[in-house]
This record gives sequence, C-alpha cells and structure tokens, in this order.
Amino acid sequence: MDEEYDNGRKTRDCTIRNVSKGGVKLVMESTMILPDAFILLFEDGTQKSCRVCWRKIDEIGVEFL
Repeated sequence: MDEEYDNGRKTRDCTIRNVSKGGVKLVMESTMILPDAFILLFEDGTQKSCRVCWRKIDEIGVEFL
C-alpha cells in the first residue's frame, strides 16, 4: 500500500466499490490502519468527512458526515 503525505496527513490508495448519498464501501490492502473517522478525497478533488460503520480486513463501510 502506498502512503503519501498531503499537508502533514497520510494518504492511502483505495478502490470505491459502492457509493450512495450516505456513504461508500472501500476496498484496500488493510483497513486496520485507518482511524474511525477520516477525510475521503475523491479523484475529482471532492472531500468528504467519513465515519467507519463496519470493517473487515480489506473492506470498510463508511458513512458521510
């Protein structure tokens, strides 16, 4: 998994599998390193504050705040 820093924040690559008005399902190498709340940055520059609803080893469901 690639890690980058953006203004002092770690960034990690992920794949969006499902998206709705309320949240997304993300797939990534390991979700265990993500905090319970974070900012999701989309490729178009849109940012969404998120809270974890559930997590598995390589999948995570989050709701938009």
